[in-house]
Formats: sequence, C-alpha cells, structure tokens
Amino acid sequence: MLSEGVENDLTETIKIAGEWGFPLTKNNIQSLVRYHMESQNIAKIKPNSPVMFAAAADGFVLPPYIVYASVHLYSTWTEGGPKGTRYNRSKSGWFDKVIFEDWFTSMALPYFMNLDNDLPKVIIGDNVASHLSYKVM
Repeated sequence: MLSEGVENDLTETIKIAGEWGFPLTKNNIQSLVRYHMESQNIAKIKPNSPVMFAAAADGFVLPPYIVYASVHLYSTWTEGGPKGTRYNRSKSGWFDKVIFEDWFTSMALPYFMNLDNDLPKVIIGDNVASHLSYKVM
C-alpha cells in the first residue's frame, strides 16, 4: 500500500512534470509509478498484467485497476497493492468491454459523483474506443 506521503509525492511529481513540459506519455507515467511502487516494496503485480491508471487535472490519482490473465481471481493476487486498488481477470488478460464498464462504474463514476459542483465532466481515454458501450455513454 502506498503511504499517504509517497502517494502525495507521486501526485506532485506527475503534476510538476506536466507543468515543466515533461512529456506525460504512457511510458513516462508508468515509469514514475513503477519507481514509487518499487520504493515501497509493493510491486507485487504479476508480470505483464494490464493496469488502468487515471488522473484528474488537479493531480488526484484514482487507485489502479489491475487485470490478470486467468479464469479465476485468487485472493493472494489482491494482497499488498495500493489502497483502493481494484482487481479483475479475463481469459486473455486484457481489458474488454465488460471490464472497462466495471472500471468506469466502480472507480471513475464514483469519483465524478463525489465532486462538489454540477459542472460538466469530461473523461479522456487513450486507446479505449473498443471498450465503449451504451452503459458507459
């Protein structure tokens, strides 16, 4: 589990990197997160497991959503991750429409619903077009 201090450090690092014009590519953000996870000795995710990360413009980072390639999800795979992490599985190990809907309804939507204002909200996804559904729209 990321300590509050490390989580704040990671959020601040990503925020500053964006302000300084550091390209916030998928690989760069993954490297920052991996560094922070390894520094806390919690990088227990099975190799080659897709992880969904989401961050708000104000620097808030939603907990990760991890998908394992398996028919079953074993409890030992869900231990020791960052606070709030959600786990799922698919036969292929990839995000599909059903898993994306679960991520959206269990993580993204509650975040938007807890915002204090009634202003419109926007979610921008990278390479998720094949996962969109009527339920998410």
